[in-house]
Amino acid sequence: TTNLSGSGTDPDGTIISYSWSLLSGLGGSTINSSDAATAVVGNLMQGVYSYQLTVTDNAGAIGRDTLNVNVNAAENIAPSANAGNDITITLPANTTGLTGSGTDTDGTIVSYNWIKIAGPAGGALSNPGANSPTVSGLLQGVYSYQLTVTDNAGAIGRDMLNVNVNAAGNVAPTANAGSDITITLPVNTTVLIGSGTDPDGSIAFYAWTKIAGPVTGTLTNANTAFPTAGSLVKGIYIYQLTVTDNAGAVDRDTINVTVKAALNMAPTANAGSDLSIFLPVDSVNLNGIGFDLDGTIITYRWRVIKAPGLYTIANPSNSQTQIHGLHQGIYEIEFSATDNNGAISADTLLLTVGTSQQVNNPGQVNVYPNPVSTILNAEIKNSKGEGKILITLFDIRGIQVFQKRIVVTGTINFEKIDLTALFPGIYILQVNYENNTQIIKKVVKL
Repeated sequence: TTNLSGSGTDPDGTIISYSWSLLSGLGGSTINSSDAATAVVGNLMQGVYSYQLTVTDNAGAIGRDTLNVNVNAAENIAPSANAGNDITITLPANTTGLTGSGTDTDGTIVSYNWIKIAGPAGGALSNPGANSPTVSGLLQGVYSYQLTVTDNAGAIGRDMLNVNVNAAGNVAPTANAGSDITITLPVNTTVLIGSGTDPDGSIAFYAWTKIAGPVTGTLTNANTAFPTAGSLVKGIYIYQLTVTDNAGAVDRDTINVTVKAALNMAPTANAGSDLSIFLPVDSVNLNGIGFDLDGTIITYRWRVIKAPGLYTIANPSNSQTQIHGLHQGIYEIEFSATDNNGAISADTLLLTVGTSQQVNNPGQVNVYPNPVSTILNAEIKNSKGEGKILITLFDIRGIQVFQKRIVVTGTINFEKIDLTALFPGIYILQVNYENNTQIIKKVVKL
């Protein structure tokens, strides 16, 4: 835009009007206040414009004059470069990106160019003709990079940034106290298995401490990776491992050591040897023994598992008592002992009650081996030297599993009984003589 400053004079009167008009030039321009001596023309472009001023006096006479407005091309405005903010990195990171830009108020940016102008070795530019290249291979120090931008008219702009590369910071180590440990008394010591790693150095010190648990549990070699915790009692201990690297950085980890109470050992009950009596004797003393290696026996109990008839146990909760009111047959009697932790052990004996005739022939049958795996040898004595004998074998339920009738010809006779096919357990061998004498033996099959 520009002002057109015209004037008019009349030697015999006065100027009463002004009028500006465009005679030649590019279209699109405007004239403001075209009816005043001074007008404003706008929207001008490069080229030559001719404007005419017409003045009219008070008698209607007119005068004219022209002027040219020469519009020159604009001068190019240099672009602006922006290399971005300074950058700081810390080794071991040794690569970073540069983010540059350029602006041109009267045109466009046609090229970028980065160069390194100062700094240590390394720091090479990848794709320096891009607005955002990458620099790599950086070492500790300060690097200076310059960005140059060029516009479409060849004008340039420059800017610079610094890349500060700091020495590597120490990376803290990692402590590992190991997996939690569980032991059971009477074991009261354990080894703690610790370790430490340091990605940028080495472990200089180990230190174990107990941070929770019973008052015992002292540590031996607490300044090593593998100390021993001793004098442990029932409870939960917490131990902490601290590792320190060569630059003084530390890390910690903890482990739980659970100490369980000792497993209870079952007591031992012994009902005593098998017993034999003969009617009319109908009672016998029962003498049981119980002991507990890691505690005490708190209760005893006698009970009859199998009986041929009625019976009475005088004091079934005493280790020594009497059973009476017995009848002919075999009684299976159990003796049990319970310790202070509730564990129970039991043992059985066989009580054989024979008739009065058996008194005349005591100890006439021997069996061996007993316990037996395959062949049972029965040594049968017969004082008469001849006669018939019935041999019968029953299982513990009273079911007959073997029977044989033999004729004896001497005072001592031997009979082999094959038990191979029988299940392991307790069996009763019953030998009946012709005079109704009966002898019973307990046999254990393995």
